[in-house]
Amino acid sequence: MVFKKLEIEAWYGIIPIFNFIVLMKYYELSLWLLLLLLIGPAWLIMHFLVNYKLSKSFGLNVGCAIGLSLWFTRPVFISILGFGQYEFIGKEGLV
Repeated sequence: MVFKKLEIEAWYGIIPIFNFIVLMKYYELSLWLLLLLLIGPAWLIMHFLVNYKLSKSFGLNVGCAIGLSLWFTRPVFISILGFGQYEFIGKEGLV
């Protein structure tokens, strides 16, 4: 549902690594940054950056980005974004 709200094909969200790559392309981040996925701590920073941009595009704050970044709370926060009343307001959170 989050990908539908972003006007991206919904099936992209099913494939685990591919959905991260699609979000990186959507937020116009360099795909060269995927090399950071091979480095442990840098991967965490990159993951948080993409989730921060995702939460900002729905008008939410850093707390939501932290919730999206943690593996055990991600399903809850993705469900809140996808099925909740939150509307997509723009790539950078600007109307």
